[in-house]
Amino acid sequence: MEEEFIMLDCSQLEPGMELGKDIFNTQGHLILKEGTVLEFNTINKLIALDIKDIAILQDKKGTSLSDDIRLIQESYDEQATLIEEKLNVIVAGQEVSGEELLKISQDVINNLKNHNDILKYMIDLNAAYNGIYTHSLNVALICHLFAAWLILPEDNAKELVAAGLLHDIGKMILDEEYEKHPAMGAQFLAERGISKDIQLGVLMHHEKEDGSGFPTKAEWEKIHHYAKIISIADYYDHATTGGKKLQGKICPFELIEMFENRRYGSFDIKYMDIFLNKIANYYVGESVRLTDGRTGKIIFINKHCLSKPIIQVGEELLDTYCHRDLQIIEVI
Repeated sequence: MEEEFIMLDCSQLEPGMELGKDIFNTQGHLILKEGTVLEFNTINKLIALDIKDIAILQDKKGTSLSDDIRLIQESYDEQATLIEEKLNVIVAGQEVSGEELLKISQDVINNLKNHNDILKYMIDLNAAYNGIYTHSLNVALICHLFAAWLILPEDNAKELVAAGLLHDIGKMILDEEYEKHPAMGAQFLAERGISKDIQLGVLMHHEKEDGSGFPTKAEWEKIHHYAKIISIADYYDHATTGGKKLQGKICPFELIEMFENRRYGSFDIKYMDIFLNKIANYYVGESVRLTDGRTGKIIFINKHCLSKPIIQVGEELLDTYCHRDLQIIEVI
């Protein structure tokens, strides 16, 4: 059976993808061989060389979508349980050091497989745990992906993940007014010697570009970059699962359109554009259903309007940007 592959730009690559063809540089020298499974270092190498049109296998393992989701679900459930157990110790009043808090977040990332697939399938995961714990896990995972996309140094990546995991710890400690939880969480971390950067990420994760957030209402350029990333992850998770079982499946392109409409005023444009581009490009090659009942395959993402891709329907190439009456209602 002939293997199918899609052509991606180096900026669209993710760890775990498998090359469908050899890659050569402009001098004709072999860089990577067909069948290579990409890792962060190989992706960074391709980015540095600005390699274009990279062939990626669409089904590198021959597993079905249901098998993928099942494996992801099992791994996700294990880590959700770990988070609940670890953070419940804190809620119960047991003393925990800053070093122990950082280790919790790192253990989660080290033990959880298929990080990239989790973002793609997050809206399919049916959380069976207290919402605040699964929400904390989801935000930490998205922060981990941001760290990879931004190629952050290892220490900064660990801090960002920890800030994401602990961003709502103020809610877990005391049942106070909602708008007090960021400051309460930051104070709790400061008392345990957690770095100032993590504290600020927790303190400012509800600040907004237009000043409508809380608790400090800082000018946008003074909001810590960890907080800007956490705010996107926090909003995305609440818009999809919020750590709770959904009553109905949300179409990812509906979410992308919602974010496109909200990107100005609330979120940092640079980080939001990275996030939306990554989400949209996960679905290149996926089959979708349209509002008129037809089905097709996404073959190109419009970088100027990510929620309106080009779809191959039979022999027709359908540009949904030019057909605003048509919407993607389901990824199938």
